Amino acid sequence: MALVEGFCAQAQLNVTDVRWDDGIDLQVGSTKPLVRGKDPGPIFISLQLKCTSSPTYSSGTLHFPLKRKTYERLRNPNAVHDQYLVVYVVPKPRKNWILPDKGFSRFHEVAYYLNLRGLPALTKKKSSQTVAIPLANRLTADVLYNAVRTEFSKW
Repeated sequence: MALVEGFCAQAQLNVTDVRWDDGIDLQVGSTKPLVRGKDPGPIFISLQLKCTSSPTYSSGTLHFPLKRKTYERLRNPNAVHDQYLVVYVVPKPRKNWILPDKGFSRFHEVAYYLNLRGLPALTKKKSSQTVAIPLANRLTADVLYNAVRTEFSKW
């Protein structure tokens, strides 16, 4: 969460924790207009945060398994706003996740994101789904800002 909250601070976005874990961990957005001439009020996107120290890569993608409930929640085509999966890939020794340096701290490894809206529903027999996240989908402050701005533009 600290990495995402840092990106949000950098992009001047608001972050709220979701009180009950229903498949969404954070909402990221803005209470100020991000598009000239539009002021629909507060706009947010939702994030489900996951972490792995054992990533599976293939053909320029990160493969990450999701339980049926999480997959269906995130892919919901009727959701009011976009919902993203964020997978933070960390090094195996926990002590190396964040390292102090002179004058700053470094987060090691990288986080990737995927908007699952509109992906196909699972058949009744499937209990999970592995999603392929392009390695080009690297999470940054600009990515979060643009995702919220895009959501803002819809209104």
